[in-house]
Amino acid sequence: MADFTQAIEKLLKLEGGFSPHDTTAGAVNFGITQRFLEQLGRPHSVEDVKNLTREEAIQIYKQEFWDKLHIGKINNQRIAEAYFFSVVNMGPYFPSLFLQESLKEIGVPIALDGIVGPYTRAKLNSLNDDETNLVLMKFRNKLKTRYETLAKVYPDALPGWLARLS
Repeated sequence: MADFTQAIEKLLKLEGGFSPHDTTAGAVNFGITQRFLEQLGRPHSVEDVKNLTREEAIQIYKQEFWDKLHIGKINNQRIAEAYFFSVVNMGPYFPSLFLQESLKEIGVPIALDGIVGPYTRAKLNSLNDDETNLVLMKFRNKLKTRYETLAKVYPDALPGWLARLS
């Protein structure tokens, strides 16, 4: 089972601290945006974002991403982290679909429904080391293509998005 503590420390380093203006969603702190706080029904002024603590951010990431999407049930830490970082950045649909497409491309029979449920997790958990490396390479290439497409609208965000792939 993947370890949230390892993953969150890496994610928080990628996300950085407070900025009064995220490329797409208002103020941001620890990667948590005004828009996301609003969607959660939490106070979401610029001051609220600025005052968000590291512990609160960790709790949000665990509850709204890691636990909700059962990422900890993925055995391989590298796959879990790549998936976690990408769903935090772009929501679950595209990363889920890209993982399934990557599995299918190495010959794993799987439906492309954009949901990493028990079946997809079981297939991920059954991969050997070589298959894991192939899936990760394909997954990261698909994410890179998606980021490059989005960068046509948000060019300043591309370096940060690509940093998630290393």
